[in-house]
Amino acid sequence: MHVDHFGFICRESPEPGLSQYICYVFQCANESLVDEVMLTLKQAFSTAAALQSAKTQIKLCETCPMHSLHKLCERIEEDEAHQRPGGERTCDSAPEAAL
Repeated sequence: MHVDHFGFICRESPEPGLSQYICYVFQCANESLVDEVMLTLKQAFSTAAALQSAKTQIKLCETCPMHSLHKLCERIEEDEAHQRPGGERTCDSAPEAAL
């Protein structure tokens, strides 16, 4: 098992009525970054699901978990750019496979 990796599967609709599933896999510098990202994603999805079920309009604010995820990703990229020669990023994302 690779503890410095995480991934998720999402549905994308390139055309109305057509859906495909994409698996995204990410590698981070260490396990603690993965844990922090996964916790933030879990909070974001839980919040979105609760708001959706309550038919409440979703607004992005500084206390929103998605805002926290965005800030975390910025911090990771900045930290890793300082650690790598030439500012090369190591927490890259790319579609691994279309299902």
